[in-house]
Formats: sequence, structure tokens, C-alpha cells
Amino acid sequence: MESGAITVDGETHKIECEVQKYDFSAHADHRQIVDFVRACDPTNVILMHSETRELFLEDLADYNVILPKPGEAFQLDV
Repeated sequence: MESGAITVDGETHKIECEVQKYDFSAHADHRQIVDFVRACDPTNVILMHSETRELFLEDLADYNVILPKPGEAFQLDV
């Protein structure tokens, strides 16, 4: 249950934050994903899945696109 508060060591603290969650369908095509990224206009785009994710690089050239390989560590400096 979401209450907007957390109890730590018996003391309750009010939490004020914004959380955004996006649930992608496995059926989104290339154009839909590119359009979504452009609509959000993020600073960084991290693509974790797809064997052809390099194909996004040209359409997302205005963004810092990160394509980590499986098992590869990366650091996102914010």
C-alpha cells in the first residue's frame, strides 16, 4: 500500500517525490519507440534489449544513447 510515508527506526518520514514508470509492449515497433523517446526528450537513452538496437542510433542521434552489452557494466553520470 502506498502511503507517502516511510518508517525508519520507529520514526515516520513523509515522502514527496515523483515516480514515472513506463511499461513497453514487446510489440512496439522501431518507429513507435523512436517517437516515444522524442516525446519524452530525455538526456540519456539506455537500450538493453534487441539484437538490432544499433539501428536506433541514426534516429536517436540527438541523444546520448547507451547500448550496454550483456554482462557489461556501465556508469551513468547524472
